[in-house]
Amino acid sequence: MSPIRPGVIHEKKIAANGDVIFDVSYTIKDDLTRKVDSAQGPLVAFFGDSFTYGAGVNDGDTLPQIFADLTKGAYHVVNFGVSGYGPQQTLRALETDLYPVLKENPRLFVIQTAPWHAFRTSCKADNAWFGPSYELENGEPVYRGSCASRQSTFRRAMTTLLRWTEAYDHFIGQREKPVEPQDMELYIDIIARAADIAKQKYGVPTIVLYLPDDLSNPRYHLGPSITNAVLMERLRQRGVKVVDLMIDVTAYPGQQLIIPGDGHPTGLLNRIWGERLRDYVASEFTSVAADAK
Repeated sequence: MSPIRPGVIHEKKIAANGDVIFDVSYTIKDDLTRKVDSAQGPLVAFFGDSFTYGAGVNDGDTLPQIFADLTKGAYHVVNFGVSGYGPQQTLRALETDLYPVLKENPRLFVIQTAPWHAFRTSCKADNAWFGPSYELENGEPVYRGSCASRQSTFRRAMTTLLRWTEAYDHFIGQREKPVEPQDMELYIDIIARAADIAKQKYGVPTIVLYLPDDLSNPRYHLGPSITNAVLMERLRQRGVKVVDLMIDVTAYPGQQLIIPGDGHPTGLLNRIWGERLRDYVASEFTSVAADAK
């Protein structure tokens, strides 16, 4: 859910046993994006969900802020991450010129994503209810209104009435469908289309930060032929630059990469990813990397 007003938001998450999972503050700017201290140089825009937004960490530990720090103030870095978002919100924003700042000396767009976003792009996720809906038409994703508008009259009525109650989970939420191959096709095409628009309209390359998931999980009905490696290669074949975010946890013994009891990345993991992105930009995008020298 996107912030509704600027200011400082304090969030404290407590476990069932009373332990504090995290106790942090989020600074929201006047444009309702999360604060990133950076220069007024070429623009690097980050898109994504709560991982990109930085749920559970303070302002200085978000991925966009760490990237700004690692590149020594070379860029104007903007964090467009919003909890619950997926690539469909990114595509819609680029299609509609939702963010005017993107036309102010843009240099690079970064989309952080994972296969579970296919639940959102296919409108199967509960938190995609009010988000944009797309369908493939002649191989291209076409906007079809909100996810809610595609549901039956009965489902819309039940969801509107029961959405925030336990009854919703019992009657509707527990009946969410798994992701299937056609849903993954839509997911890939939405990301690829966003990258195409970034190049055509804004004149910038797009890097996808891909976080692999366990595709053998019962939530996925994809079959053995669809793997994380296959999905990343499919994106690369569409001209998208992809960075694999998989981490060897054994390389960081005794260190917290995931917030215990929560599941979001810690500041340490965001720094590891930020360093990986910085190095990838330096090796693959000479003109972009030159800004950081």
